[in-house]
Amino acid sequence: MGFNFPNTPTIGDLYPTPALPGVPQYRWDGAVWTTTTYDPLTWVQRAGDTMTGALNVVTPPTLPAHAASKAYVDTRSASFDAMAYSGMQVNGSMEVSQENSTTQIVVGGTTAKYIIDGWIASTSLSTGQLTYYQASLGGVIPGLTTMLQFHVGTTQAAMAANDYARFQTHIEGWRFSRVAWGTAAAIPLTIGFWIRASLGGTYQLLVGNFDFTAGTGYIPFTVAPGGAFQWVTVTVPAQTTGVWKTFSERGATIIFQMASQTTPNLLATASNYASIAGVVVLPGIYAPTAAQSPLIMRPYDQELVTCQRYYRKLGGRTFADVMFFGYSNTNSVGTTLSVSPHMRATPAAAIFGTFTNINVAGQTLYPSVDGLSWQIAAIAAGHVSSYGNIGGFTLDARL
Repeated sequence: MGFNFPNTPTIGDLYPTPALPGVPQYRWDGAVWTTTTYDPLTWVQRAGDTMTGALNVVTPPTLPAHAASKAYVDTRSASFDAMAYSGMQVNGSMEVSQENSTTQIVVGGTTAKYIIDGWIASTSLSTGQLTYYQASLGGVIPGLTTMLQFHVGTTQAAMAANDYARFQTHIEGWRFSRVAWGTAAAIPLTIGFWIRASLGGTYQLLVGNFDFTAGTGYIPFTVAPGGAFQWVTVTVPAQTTGVWKTFSERGATIIFQMASQTTPNLLATASNYASIAGVVVLPGIYAPTAAQSPLIMRPYDQELVTCQRYYRKLGGRTFADVMFFGYSNTNSVGTTLSVSPHMRATPAAAIFGTFTNINVAGQTLYPSVDGLSWQIAAIAAGHVSSYGNIGGFTLDARL
């Protein structure tokens, strides 16, 4: 196809005018005609085209008008594995369950009870009861192994004004402080999670400060009917007001409201349930895709160490690994058990399981952030021993 360009063009003239579909358009620059549209055989089109070679950007783009941006995400990217350590959540993979393992816990009334490490069953129910527990995903979400779930134990036909059932987690101030909430420099927060419920509909997410005097209000998210897991991301606006703790206190609470007057009433039917898995809480506005979400989860051994800052067990296995053997002249002896990492704060200490005691009148625990002093009162001077027979101690510094 040939062109008959105008004989006496002026600078800026276009030809052909108007532009023709599939035909390049040219502009006169005073010396030559140059194309303003591109030959589809040599230029990649803005939409509906495919590159067959590598893109080589030889110099940095000029800011701001020509800045290069990457609007796609790679399904498997090492950078997202590194981002796992930016996640502010604790036990978002739902894998660590030191206290209860997979034991089913029945809750009702006004309750806030840790079910697995970092995650709380929170209810305010008039008559209904729910059973919360850690459960296997069984390959339903590739790359994730466990979930937190509840099912209805005792139904409740209608939710009163202040009734609710929630999945809830606290974030320590040290972890949450990077978003600078409560200041003019506050940035948004992005939360990604896998969720399912036996009833489709609009559920709610809330982020509140340590005493709920400041927060986001309830943010809706939609769960499709059918009970299949879906990946949901919510970007929460920056909060510039309120007091948000920044040290070892409760920095924020995240609530997933799964039953209330303003959500579907999951408690209405005995077969109803809800499940959550793979939660990530990131500073800023970006979230991984569903395929990338497992890469954000920290490995189990490292997540366990994170969880042990808040709660841990000493002993309690199938052999006597928490023990004291000694000799008393004063009727009082003791020992110290050290822990690493240190606890978030001075923990509450308790004895669990069974101890075998010889010449022991009683035991007293003196916990601290770096361990536990165990003082044993002897009945009389002489040899004293105390050892756990599938028994031990718990240290609880949870938020």
